[in-house]
Amino acid sequence: MANQPLFRIPLFERLSDDAPAKPEATPLRRYAQDAALASICTELSHLLNTRRSSTPWQENYSVLDYGIADWSSFKSGFEEDRRKLIKDIRLAISLFEPRLKNPQVELLAMNSQTSALRISAELAGHAGQRAVLCISPIAEGVKIEIEGE
Repeated sequence: MANQPLFRIPLFERLSDDAPAKPEATPLRRYAQDAALASICTELSHLLNTRRSSTPWQENYSVLDYGIADWSSFKSGFEEDRRKLIKDIRLAISLFEPRLKNPQVELLAMNSQTSALRISAELAGHAGQRAVLCISPIAEGVKIEIEGE
């Protein structure tokens, strides 16, 4: 673990306490890579399951623009719809998940009714290290898996 890069814990995760009765001598301030990837997956799940207006509220994007536009009328067979969805997801990740740089998004057809997302991005502050996440629909929402583990 000595050579494993450490990632700063996001603000809201530092403010929450999953074991408030258990005192900590030194609060945890950095994640190892596995914990950081799990945290990123949780944040991406929140981000991709939150809907926002299709246009920004202000001239520049703000927290009011958190999430992605409502794509319930999305037609995966239309290339223009696919391009717009991918662009929207890439923008949301760039704005609201700073631990991922240069996100690449692919929309994969699983069958005629279902699609999955593959997101590949560089881990911020750790040049050359990439995370590849595969997001697929399940009955309860979406499942996010880290490829290669």
